[in-house]
Amino acid sequence: MKKPAIIAADAVPYIFDVQCIERLAKLGLPSDAPHPERFAPAVLRAVDIYVDEAVVVSSNEINREITGLYRAAVGREYHDVADRVQLLSAEAHAFLKKRRVPPSLGWKIPDDPDALLDPATQDQVCENIVQLCRIGGRWEKSRDRPSGRPSMTFVPHLHAPPLRPHFAKRSAELNFVMNLQLAYRQATDEYPPLAVRRVTPTKRLPKTKHLRKRLPPFALMVRECLKLVGRPDADVVGLINGLQSRANKQLWKLAPKDDKGQPLPGSRLSRSKS
Repeated sequence: MKKPAIIAADAVPYIFDVQCIERLAKLGLPSDAPHPERFAPAVLRAVDIYVDEAVVVSSNEINREITGLYRAAVGREYHDVADRVQLLSAEAHAFLKKRRVPPSLGWKIPDDPDALLDPATQDQVCENIVQLCRIGGRWEKSRDRPSGRPSMTFVPHLHAPPLRPHFAKRSAELNFVMNLQLAYRQATDEYPPLAVRRVTPTKRLPKTKHLRKRLPPFALMVRECLKLVGRPDADVVGLINGLQSRANKQLWKLAPKDDKGQPLPGSRLSRSKS
């Protein structure tokens, strides 16, 4: 899947200019906002933070890049390996360089990806990539053969950062929405709606009650901001509701509870459930 093209940091002042900020304010803020002058610097700060966070490659992404490169090299998929070498992030490249091997072995990422398309060199280049990415492995039993003898599968141990099972994939986008909520609060002295219902599909008409044909103003503003920073594919409703879900989970952990694990009477969670 192709990575989204996030805007460059030096392009932020030109994209989010005065006219753009005024359009965002008209789209998402109430007309009687008491402090509209606070909105522009808060939005620009939110965009700057997002651009810095979005370009950081996570350890899970580095692991996936190295694993994909290794598998393509083992399978001698020369064109795929060449594409992966060209698209290899600087962080993944630097991680592979941390493995110190004698230069005479030739275990390195090729400087010229065209070497993977030359029949005279492509096999050796792929083997060098395999040896660079793999630092060991083990044989494991897999399915039993018809004869009853189990087949053995080699499981490689790669030179890659370990996968984090609970890694927040949308942390940059979630932080961006949260900072836009803070920008809204600075301009209006109150928070925007912290939960949003999705737009009702037209095919579910006419028996659906409480139809939502249009997102609320703040959600429309967030969607426009995500388009401007290069993420038109982001799920605006999911991001806003995801933030609220995280806040509710945190409140549940911090709320005082009785012997049965239920929030004590008078706490915010007990009131919301009643």
